[in-house]
Amino acid sequence: MTCKLMASGNIRLPRVRLYYPHFFKPQPNRKEPNNPDKARFQTTVLIPRGVNMKVLTDAVEAAAVEEWGADYAKKVKVKKPFLKTEDQPRMSELAADYSVFLRLNSRNKPGVVFANGDVCGDDKAHEVYGGRWAFVTVRVKPYDGEQKGVGVYLQNVQLLEDDERIGGGMITAAQEFEPVDVTEEIFS
Repeated sequence: MTCKLMASGNIRLPRVRLYYPHFFKPQPNRKEPNNPDKARFQTTVLIPRGVNMKVLTDAVEAAAVEEWGADYAKKVKVKKPFLKTEDQPRMSELAADYSVFLRLNSRNKPGVVFANGDVCGDDKAHEVYGGRWAFVTVRVKPYDGEQKGVGVYLQNVQLLEDDERIGGGMITAAQEFEPVDVTEEIFS
């Protein structure tokens, strides 16, 4: 599986696993939790070992060259979006299967569809969880603030097959509890 440049200019990542997805309600910024303008829709995606990321890595490099010049590496320290799973204590147990991950966010709510193309709206938000497989489209853009870097920004999501939950995904109340006959004395 490989990344694919879409007609829209977005890049579709290869089949990835979602980790802490928040597609229906923006999450507060850790540094400014009371500033609603800093809230973002977000997810981390786990990239399986052995996939071809050339389209994305080339786009990240091209964005850096366009923003800071061909010799940017000699002049500027540029942060790139590819993070090693093994370097993160909470994720180290996943490193054997997923060597790299990306943290994605967006100010705009991403479109979310099922594999068949049907829209996954707020009423189906429970279908989105850490561990679910998906195709995700992203847009590459440089940033120049406190740090300089190239970001990969969340655009749209196509949910694929279900899998075991990871990353602290909650189980539903129906999965947790068995039916109880309230006419019996169950509190003794």
